[in-house]
Amino acid sequence: SFIDGVADDRAKRTACEMAVEVGKRLGARTVAKGLERTADCRVVCQIGFDIGQGFLFAKPMEAARFARTMLRHLAANPR
Repeated sequence: SFIDGVADDRAKRTACEMAVEVGKRLGARTVAKGLERTADCRVVCQIGFDIGQGFLFAKPMEAARFARTMLRHLAANPR
């Protein structure tokens, strides 16, 4: 619930910054769960979360469908 609207809410941003700091101190990876808006995603990146997930990227799906989706994406966007 802290992620939704983090771009517009200073209290949420502060809470997220603190969570990332605690995660770093503990050597844990941090996940921004529930990203739905591009503005929130930008802030999450600035704060320093390790990864993010949410409807902004895709709706929940089965593992096999996820694998097919990722393979298609990689084939269409080779490095």
